Amino acid sequence: MKCLAFDLGKVIFDFDYNIGLAKIRDKLGVSQDKVIHTLFYEDFTLDFERGLVSCEDFYEDFVREFKANLGYEEFIDIWCNIFSPKLEMVDLVRKARLIYPTYLISNINRIHFEHLKNSFGEIFSLFDDLILSFEVKAVKPQRQIYEVLREKAQTSFDSIVYIDDREELVNEAKKLGIRCIKFVSLPQLVAEMESYNVFIPSNEESMIMERLKEKIDSNQNNFILVGIGNLLREDDSVGPLIISSLKDKVSFKVYDAGNSLENHLDKLAHQNNRFIVFVDCSHYYDNCRFKLFSPQSLEDLNLYFTHNSSLKLAIQYLQEHNRIDILILGIRGNRFGTGEALSREVFIAKEILESFFLKHYSKRSIS
Repeated sequence: MKCLAFDLGKVIFDFDYNIGLAKIRDKLGVSQDKVIHTLFYEDFTLDFERGLVSCEDFYEDFVREFKANLGYEEFIDIWCNIFSPKLEMVDLVRKARLIYPTYLISNINRIHFEHLKNSFGEIFSLFDDLILSFEVKAVKPQRQIYEVLREKAQTSFDSIVYIDDREELVNEAKKLGIRCIKFVSLPQLVAEMESYNVFIPSNEESMIMERLKEKIDSNQNNFILVGIGNLLREDDSVGPLIISSLKDKVSFKVYDAGNSLENHLDKLAHQNNRFIVFVDCSHYYDNCRFKLFSPQSLEDLNLYFTHNSSLKLAIQYLQEHNRIDILILGIRGNRFGTGEALSREVFIAKEILESFFLKHYSKRSIS
């Protein structure tokens, strides 16, 4: 499955060295513009970011290079208090991590990282792992730092979607076969992600998956996911297609009931299942691509599943024979003609849900 790798500066956090330098303008022996130029264009911080220079030695280098009259604690203050989180991007990561392995890969020095981790620990907790230049002793675009990312993700370079604001870093990473996006804005990023079949769930879809995860986690040994549908009827095929994609890859049981759920009830009733989620195509008046429904929802006249009568029969039969907790994962369909192609929205729902199950319940899951 795909994994996502985000740069830190100007992607997850904004920063501006001028904020700190303005506090010590009268304590510098050179102009503020000279400091900025040296930091950005003369690789002044490169060895520090590689972890080859200690924090104290870098402070001494800074004082000497810029003829600065300031103590170590004052330096730490002006060096660190320059960051602000990009909240829209943090929200994107929070939703993306529900369905994709998600990493932070950054050229960063120890002082900045420790300050950010102490100040914004909840943001760093959103990532499955961190690849930090000062720890791995390599900076982007060196191959070594990307190799660490690949090893941590246990995947190939072409399964990684890497987001960075610096074009030169993006171009070098592309040479390794990594799928790269130069970050400009949130709408542009989401659109380019979709070109790689990477989809970000909505807020409601995220809450649905969080609820589903909580239910599965408390019933995992007795949980079964059952797909219902006809492979020859466009969107109605989505249930069996999801089951086919997950078969032998996830740690819970999956079952394809095809187009005749009623023919499989005895088998489902005698597998010691305590929690069943049926996946079926449905029609409802909502923009959400998929939703969770209780068995009682089948009586709602504004909700229709393509196998409504089979579901009612199955739920009645199973609950009479066993004390089984049942939910229905309805995927909003658009096309039900003869054919094998899914509509775009159902294809996206399928990709999101498959990635969700693989992220959290793969037999080699990292979560």
